[in-house]
Amino acid sequence: MYENNDNKWRSGFLKTADDLVKNNRKDAIKGFLIAVIDCYLSQINNAKDSDFVPQKLSKLTGVVPIVRSLIP
Repeated sequence: MYENNDNKWRSGFLKTADDLVKNNRKDAIKGFLIAVIDCYLSQINNAKDSDFVPQKLSKLTGVVPIVRSLIP
């Protein structure tokens, strides 16, 4: 949708998600936002848990992302 364009994410999707959370709709959209994090990480080339979008969505949902370890 917005690929890794943070400005488009901020002005569109994240603004709407933030508004819903502020209006006590967090429980209604939490699962969907977690799915968006997973899709972002799996579909965007070179995406990382530390990117702006997964970090912002994690804050909105209250779900801490799993940190991938480099240790086998």
